[in-house]
Amino acid sequence: MISIKNLSFKYDYEDENAIQILKDIDLEINEGEFVALLGHNGSGKSTLAKLINGLLIPGQGDVLVDGMNTKNEEEIWDIRRTAGMVFQNPDNQLVATIVEDEVAFGPENLGIEPSEIRRRVDKALEDVGMTDYKKNAPHLLSGGQKQRVA
Repeated sequence: MISIKNLSFKYDYEDENAIQILKDIDLEINEGEFVALLGHNGSGKSTLAKLINGLLIPGQGDVLVDGMNTKNEEEIWDIRRTAGMVFQNPDNQLVATIVEDEVAFGPENLGIEPSEIRRRVDKALEDVGMTDYKKNAPHLLSGGQKQRVA
């Protein structure tokens, strides 16, 4: 599902003194696998996630998501539909006034049928233990609850 080959990245390729954030990364993540990236602050975890989602483009190497290369601008929206991203601070991405509307926001933007959205919202809320909060305002939830909703 995700294939990273010879990936290197730094934020400023114009600056020869810029720090290499990631260097020679190779990684394969198969469909259905769960992978945790661990490391200290500043170790490149968020940078790698942004490279997988196509928010950043590798300076060297390739990032393939379901066979699509993040360097191909024509495929970037399909990549982002496939590799979603939850930000560390959920307040930076919560937009709705009701929890179930928040969970439905993504599928609605993808044009998914309303009956399928309802099914997905119910399943997602059940999966993360937030069914009892579906009518609550996201901004009134605890930090952990907001992360689960995001």
